[in-house]
Amino acid sequence: MPATLSTVTSVYPKEGKAGAVAIWAGFASAGAVLGLLMSGLLLEFLEWESTFLAVAVLAAISLVGTIFFIPHTSDAEESHPDPVGAGLTAVGIGALVYGVIKVAEAGWGATAPVISYIVAALAIVGWAIHDSRVA
Repeated sequence: MPATLSTVTSVYPKEGKAGAVAIWAGFASAGAVLGLLMSGLLLEFLEWESTFLAVAVLAAISLVGTIFFIPHTSDAEESHPDPVGAGLTAVGIGALVYGVIKVAEAGWGATAPVISYIVAALAIVGWAIHDSRVA
């Protein structure tokens, strides 16, 4: 979704941008509601695997439409990946989620959630320090 919004805002001129974002928001909201309703309808009359097939078909249609109709909008300035930042973010969020799961199972006094929260805090602080120093 963020990629679609950034494409909409970069493709449309300033005077048409508000209308384009409004249409984007309407379709995003309608898609969320229709997705739930259609999934429920598929589950009511077909097997659960039908929801995966429907999503695969819609993804294929979206991919073809994107390739043929959406203009290339990447920034002219080349960006560089940040594996250290990505790793610290992944460890921080992963440890935080693990801690939430473990605290629900074992309670606040258990060792696993406490260590997990410490790792999450260190990784997120490490990411913040790292991110403030890289371009």
